[in-house]
Amino acid sequence: MVWYREATKPTEPKEPGKPGRKPKRDAEPFTVHKEQSRGRSAETELAYARKSIHQAENLFRYYSQPRVNPLNLESKNLSPEANECWKYIFSVRGYTEDDANMTNKKVKEDKTFHNADEIVFALECYTQWIRSQNFSKEFERPDETIGLMPIVPNQSNLAQWLGISSYSISYYMKDDPEAQSRYKHILADCLSEGAMVGVYQPASTIFSLKNLCDWADKYEDRSKDKTDDLGVSEAAELMKELGYSRERAKIEAPKPMLEGDVDG
Repeated sequence: MVWYREATKPTEPKEPGKPGRKPKRDAEPFTVHKEQSRGRSAETELAYARKSIHQAENLFRYYSQPRVNPLNLESKNLSPEANECWKYIFSVRGYTEDDANMTNKKVKEDKTFHNADEIVFALECYTQWIRSQNFSKEFERPDETIGLMPIVPNQSNLAQWLGISSYSISYYMKDDPEAQSRYKHILADCLSEGAMVGVYQPASTIFSLKNLCDWADKYEDRSKDKTDDLGVSEAAELMKELGYSRERAKIEAPKPMLEGDVDG
């Protein structure tokens, strides 16, 4: 059924107003939408239910397919946590194995990373793995004895944990200041926690936090701009121009005490 609005008398043209939201006097009143039909039949409800189930099955079939793996993770000796990290990154990108067989430009030019956000997520996974290992790992000395050394969360170790080159990390991080800030926060949390539990050397950790994570002894020293300092005379002239000038208070010498005065 088609509903038509009743014809109204033509009104005089209004003057053009300012762009933006209409004033309240010209705004149309809010009306609640009411369905014109009296209700759906049982056959219609059953059809809607079948359609919803079909859509849900298609979504499950799409997301349950294995994703494209440009790194060949099966041939790399990565930790289970690193494999799960890559699998999540590949699943977010959205293409499947069927897309890999097609001559798709996006699949052909696939890289280890697509943007800096994926690198920040990988660093977060790496630092969580370091915490699960108690910030240290075993290694074999030349005399075949077993030693214990700390796991340092630097860029080279992150790339080795992911099974890639560190060049791709530098390439995508250099042009994204927001991702760089989040990267530094995650790195600083891991370094500070490792130093607190006594695994990382304090002196090396302090230098790393200052040089890599922008930490400082005093925050105002890093944020203050030395070129903006004004002299006393320049500041006084500037205050006069702004209307904040006032006479300097006169300091009078104390009066001498007379006989009979009580001190204090």
